[in-house]
Amino acid sequence: MNILQKIYRPNNSFHLERLKTDFMEFNSDSLFFVFINKERDFWKNHLQQLSKEFPNCSIVGATTSGHIGDEFIYDSECVITAIKFNKAKFLVKTFEKISSSSSFEVGMQIAKVGNELNFKSGFIISEGLNVNGSKLVEGINSTNNRMIFSGGLSGDGADFKETLVFTKDKFISNSLVVIFFDEFVSFSASCAGGWKSFGIERTVTKSENNIVYEIDGRPAINLYKEYLGNKSTLLPSYGLHFPICLTSKINNVESELVRTLLGVDEPNGSLIFAGDVNEGAMIKLMKSSTRELINAAQEMYKKEIDKMTDINGDALSLIVSCLGRRLVMGQNTEEEFVLSPRGFTVVQAGFYSYGEISESLTEKKCSLHNQTFSLTLIWEKAR
Repeated sequence: MNILQKIYRPNNSFHLERLKTDFMEFNSDSLFFVFINKERDFWKNHLQQLSKEFPNCSIVGATTSGHIGDEFIYDSECVITAIKFNKAKFLVKTFEKISSSSSFEVGMQIAKVGNELNFKSGFIISEGLNVNGSKLVEGINSTNNRMIFSGGLSGDGADFKETLVFTKDKFISNSLVVIFFDEFVSFSASCAGGWKSFGIERTVTKSENNIVYEIDGRPAINLYKEYLGNKSTLLPSYGLHFPICLTSKINNVESELVRTLLGVDEPNGSLIFAGDVNEGAMIKLMKSSTRELINAAQEMYKKEIDKMTDINGDALSLIVSCLGRRLVMGQNTEEEFVLSPRGFTVVQAGFYSYGEISESLTEKKCSLHNQTFSLTLIWEKAR
């Protein structure tokens, strides 16, 4: 498995001939990841020609809330990462015209495709505002019993206006793309938080999908207003510092997830979270510090890297981390994915997201997470 990564700036020096030269050795049967954030019009005009220049390759990507190229986070630049496998096979499948109500069914279709074609793992890049990530992974889990899935919901900086997925030769909304991998690819997925719950445990008494109307029989917004006091005027942005720990039972199995605040509706006193919050769930507020968030990510990263064996060529580290973490950590954000030298090459790519898909912190199945550092390691087996 060979990997080449290039970072391009949006200026007159960029042209497709340069890109063709850079990726000359990846011009057939290769997988390209393409991530952009700002300067969208510039990149969309150029990247729509990318598939025409590399017709025998699979090119996927998304808009982001910042994206990763090796050791740094980029916003205006475009990060392109190309992977060429030696013997492993992959399949790119696009699902379009997805709504919140159809997300569960799409999740079932994803698992069905993987099962029928005998793939072992899949990486999901989804539109980030209209696809219901919670329902998507519920659909996957209802049908899948052996594949590993990870990925994330695409971003739009901190604007929350429009998120897009790139597939083939176009940027599209209300869609997602899945890259399926066969048995010759080693694929590990994990996530870390660094948040600690505190205070009184409360019960969600009225909710619908990701909107919570009542907690302990009172307007949900009181949870933040009573704790934050005068700072509640800074909601919802200040709520990123205080996500909730959500404990619930699904099919008699207890699960624990983090949900981050996206918005508030003052007139009806409701809270809008970046993922479903079921009625009857038990919740607590959470808090952390920049150092605790970085340490949690670094400890998990080292642990997962140390597990890697039987590596043929380069390895890819696909990082999907929450926009909320970036806003909280500020200029220290890049410390969460600092990687110490290894005896093999690890290329880092990925993006800051509106939601992370990875195995649950308590169960061996995929879940939608908020405020986590999600890590997917991909490498080709040597034998």
